[in-house]
This record gives sequence, structure tokens and C-alpha cells, in this order.
Amino acid sequence: MGQLNLLSSSEIGQCSRCGEKLRVDPNRNADARMLRRAKTADGVCVNCALRAWFEIAGEVGAIRDLDPKQLLIPMIQEQMGRVIRAAKADADPAEIDWTKLVRDWDLPLDKRKPKRARKVPN
Repeated sequence: MGQLNLLSSSEIGQCSRCGEKLRVDPNRNADARMLRRAKTADGVCVNCALRAWFEIAGEVGAIRDLDPKQLLIPMIQEQMGRVIRAAKADADPAEIDWTKLVRDWDLPLDKRKPKRARKVPN
């Protein structure tokens, strides 16, 4: 069985935080509540987007005392996979490179307030 190419359906850009490849998809999921694909090639990769999510979650107290190395525990990764799927994320939990996420944890984050998805009336 061949390796799944997760980048085949989208253009590839470069993460503005860590320099890794990122998936660009102008037709991204409007219902995604986290880890939405970049609209243009100047976004962030899935690992950096998840890191930014942890920063926001920490500000509201949900995971204030998180040691990033805890994210290397398979049980924690499985639980985060459930959160990601429940949030209707564009990203698949299998795309996350947990080792890179932890390695790059202390890279500077863009401190601009993230844009919130607008709810479209039914």
C-alpha cells in the first residue's frame, strides 16, 4: 500500500512561523472551528495553528499549566484528535507532527487577534 499524500488536493505554501509546508485551500471549510486551511500561501502550518490554539485555550484557563512534552503522550494525542474532529477542522489529526509541534513550541506567535469565523444565517 502506498503512502497517503495529504498535500495532493491543495496548493502548498510556506508557514510564516516555522517555515514548514502548509496546505492552501481557498475553498476551505467554513464550518471549521479550528485548524482551518490557509486561504493564501502566507498562513501557518497545521502544527503552528495548533500551537496558537493552545495559546488561546491557555488564556482562558483550560490548559494554563500544560507542559508541551505532555503532547507526546499517545493518549493525549488521541484525545486532541477527538477535539479536532468535533471542531470540524479542515486538518486531519494524522497531519499533526507532534514532535515538531513540541520542538517549535517556543517560536514566537503572531500576537494579532485571530479572525473569528462568521456564522452564516441558515
